[in-house]
Amino acid sequence: MENADKQEEDQQQQRQQLQQEVKLRQVDWDRDFPQLLAIERQSFRSPWDSRKFAVYSSLPKNRALVAELTGQEGIVGYMLYELQATSSNYLGSSTHIAHIAVDPRHRRLGIGRLMIGAVTRSDAVTLYARLSNTDAQRLYVSLGFYIHNIVTAHYSDGEDAVLMRWGQEGPYAMQ
Repeated sequence: MENADKQEEDQQQQRQQLQQEVKLRQVDWDRDFPQLLAIERQSFRSPWDSRKFAVYSSLPKNRALVAELTGQEGIVGYMLYELQATSSNYLGSSTHIAHIAVDPRHRRLGIGRLMIGAVTRSDAVTLYARLSNTDAQRLYVSLGFYIHNIVTAHYSDGEDAVLMRWGQEGPYAMQ
């Protein structure tokens, strides 16, 4: 048990150090696109192609954030998100995370957490996760998201998705 505690402590220190070395910035589509596409292809069973990225980047409410490591060249992660207008001033601002990916060599180091943290300043944040991707769901729950709904056949391969919301604990929250 002591060895496991030491290993967890070492991982926590590594995450804290890395978080100090991560720089988040808005995407430069011309410069960053090849790296985003490479991370996309390494990260998803049904990756977006260049056409889907082009459509996404052309819409005025859509944004993209990239993560870089200080002193290293290249992107280690990205997040695509949409600023959504709400129908009432009472509801405040809303953000939908459309896509988030971290280079496989840099996963489980807190980069995804940092990127998501950059948008949880909104009053509401939503995202979809594959029903089979329980690791992602656990990450999102640890950040305060809860499962709001199951969406049947959401993905192009027919897999269901969980619609997750950021905020108070919901009825379908994972234990």
